[in-house]
Amino acid sequence: MNLFAITTSFPNDERDYAGRFVAEWARSMQSHGDQVRLLTPEGDYSLPGLTRHTYYSPGAILSGAGAPEYLKRRPVMGTFAGGVTSVGMLWRATSLVRPDEMFVAHWLIPSALAALAAGRRLCTPVHGYAHGSDIALLERRGGRPLARLIDRKVMGITFVSEDLRDRYIACLGRPSETCLTVIPMGITRAQPCEEYRRRIRSIAQGRRVISTIGRLVPIKGLDILLEALVDAEDYVWCAAGEGPELDTLVQRARERGVEFVPLGVVSAEEREGLLAESDLFVQPSRCLDGRREGSPLAVVEAVAAGVPTIATATGGLVALAEKSGAVLVQPDDVEDLASAVKTLLGDDEICLNLREAHTRYGVRQTWDEIGKEHWAAVQASAARFRCATP
Repeated sequence: MNLFAITTSFPNDERDYAGRFVAEWARSMQSHGDQVRLLTPEGDYSLPGLTRHTYYSPGAILSGAGAPEYLKRRPVMGTFAGGVTSVGMLWRATSLVRPDEMFVAHWLIPSALAALAAGRRLCTPVHGYAHGSDIALLERRGGRPLARLIDRKVMGITFVSEDLRDRYIACLGRPSETCLTVIPMGITRAQPCEEYRRRIRSIAQGRRVISTIGRLVPIKGLDILLEALVDAEDYVWCAAGEGPELDTLVQRARERGVEFVPLGVVSAEEREGLLAESDLFVQPSRCLDGRREGSPLAVVEAVAAGVPTIATATGGLVALAEKSGAVLVQPDDVEDLASAVKTLLGDDEICLNLREAHTRYGVRQTWDEIGKEHWAAVQASAARFRCATP
């Protein structure tokens, strides 16, 4: 099958985490015999065998903390940037789509809407992927008509967590008319970089390593972790990633006496090296302006590496923790998180049990395994499609 994937996020180099799962999804679809072309924001990076086309976007709304937060902070500029992005995506999709292709839209807003409009001329089927930020957009005022339009027209929608599916159905206010599947994005393991492992050991100097990986943005709740570590002993917190919260975290950590080491963006091999040296991984995400985490790949990667993991009971993290054995704490609860950190750092038997449970779950989350489910979902959408007059 020939797939034309439309996305608002795609990596611009091998170390770029933004939209990395879209690139890996495309590679997985190729491994099952599909031909995949991509329509992405401007950039030159691609993967072997993939053709990357681009459209113009002002960029601000597609970067940083996310579209919902940007729209709240700068509603006029956000609306303008979103409109320009949608027009650019629609124009390029309409001019590039081929008669033998199927649209796959990563993010329902605006990708699925652009795909539906661009596909009218050739009666092109559309399969949608729903992630955290576009469900948050549909939950805003005026989102229900858009949700119902998408629901009537697409052949199927895949959600990365049960929580996102349930919130989507709530947005509709009625039963869905299309096929809904829940399949998390997969992960790609890499060989740990030994040089990077030595670097982490040098930083730790024999202390326990607490790690976090991801964008340094408010929804990740890293300020809560910082406060939870104030009274902890014999540890160092290594944070991989970049974002607007970096300077605040550095300053606050200095003031509160927290051993915080920002590592910047890491490659896949460096990520595995960090996880190999980690005693504990923490994902202290929160609900922010109605937005909740879907199924963060950083957590799945940590679990797959066998790192004892603490996550907060928000969004898709709840189901992820239940399946993988990760320890759940309440979001924005410093005392609850501090207690969990202290318990895990002080009990080797609990950590051993967590490592075993995590590893059993993690082996099923690689693209080699879970990619089969994604391929089947897209194939099912194609099989259901019957062209009707637009």
